[in-house]
Amino acid sequence: MDNGNLTDVFAGAGLLLFQVAEIPLDSTIFEIVSKLGVVAVLWFWLKDMKQQMKEMLLHFDKETSELRAQHKEQTEGLKGIYERQINDKQKEVDELLKAIRKNNN
Repeated sequence: MDNGNLTDVFAGAGLLLFQVAEIPLDSTIFEIVSKLGVVAVLWFWLKDMKQQMKEMLLHFDKETSELRAQHKEQTEGLKGIYERQINDKQKEVDELLKAIRKNNN
């Protein structure tokens, strides 16, 4: 048995003993074993929470990558539009300067 399954067996046994500990016996062994059941429940909860956190991290990492790609695409598109507008305005300014020089001569 690998270490993960062995831990699961012990945790399951602790949960079972936690349920059996409801029987009124004046033994500290049952108290100790019932405390192990609480630990087992917490262990399973933390194990599940860790898995959920990994899944959420993967999901948000994917979402973040998609958003970055979309933002970069939009930025490049706007940059192209801006550069075209600047070039068009620069051509207009050059033409106006030529016209002014022509009229001054």
